[in-house]
Amino acid sequence: MNNKSRIYVATIIIIVLIISAAIIYSYYNTNLNQTTTEKNITVIDDEGYATNLTSVPQRIISLAPSNTQILFAIGVGNKVVGVTEYDHYPYDFTAWIAAGNMTSVGGFSTPNK
Repeated sequence: MNNKSRIYVATIIIIVLIISAAIIYSYYNTNLNQTTTEKNITVIDDEGYATNLTSVPQRIISLAPSNTQILFAIGVGNKVVGVTEYDHYPYDFTAWIAAGNMTSVGGFSTPNK
């Protein structure tokens, strides 16, 4: 391959990368800045059961340690009011539960009723 061909291929690749980056940036920028104007949000689970949310949930009960980690990582840890007895990260929740700031909902095979 001679130098002209290499420059031509490199130019094409750079143009495609710039266009792709602009499209991706445009897509994420418009989708992240959109605000939901609807007051009701309907969520349908795998069994077909529909739950209608009339507002954004203010209290969250995490039923798995991995979900607790995700909730704290995305910044909504202040809304978590219940965890399982196996939750030990990102914090040791036993002091929070003892102080009454959080509730333990038990474990997978021993849930609280």
